[in-house]
Amino acid sequence: MAKRQWTSPFLLPERFPPLVQETLLRKVEMTKQVRCKFIQTIYDRICLFTISPTPDQRREVCRAIITSFPFLADASGGYEIWYRYIGEKIKNELQNEKSVLARKRKNIDGSNSSAKLRAVVRRGIVNWAPPATGGEDETSCKAHISWMKKEYKKKTAQPIRC
Repeated sequence: MAKRQWTSPFLLPERFPPLVQETLLRKVEMTKQVRCKFIQTIYDRICLFTISPTPDQRREVCRAIITSFPFLADASGGYEIWYRYIGEKIKNELQNEKSVLARKRKNIDGSNSSAKLRAVVRRGIVNWAPPATGGEDETSCKAHISWMKKEYKKKTAQPIRC
C-alpha cells in the first residue's frame, strides 16, 4: 500500500466509533475503553501516512486533538498525556508487527517453516526433541547426543587431587 504525504496540519478522522462519538459530543471524561478506541481510530489515520511518526508529527496530532476537542486538554491546558498515549500505541503496534514478521520467516527454499513444524511438533511429550533439520537424520542425531554426553562427563568429572 502506497503511503500518502503527511499533511500539515494533521486532520483527525471525520468519524469515530459510536461510543467514542457519543462521549465526544457529551464532552465527558473518557473511560479507558473509549480512550483506546479513540486512539486506535487516530492511529489508523496516522497509518495512512506512516507507521512510525516522528516526534514532531506526534505533537502535531496532539495539537489537532486539543484544537478539535479542547475539553481533552491536560489540567495545565497541554497535550502531554495524549503524546504519551499515542507513543505507547505506536510502540505496541510496532512490537506486534515485529512479532508477526518473525513468525512469517521463510526457509532458504522459500517455503514457510512454521507450517512444516506445526504438523510435526508435539510439545509436552517426555523427551521431546524438535524435528531434525539441515540434513540430519536419526543416526547422526544419536551420534551427536552420545558425543555431548561423553563431553559432559569429562567436564563434570572431579579432578584428581594429590
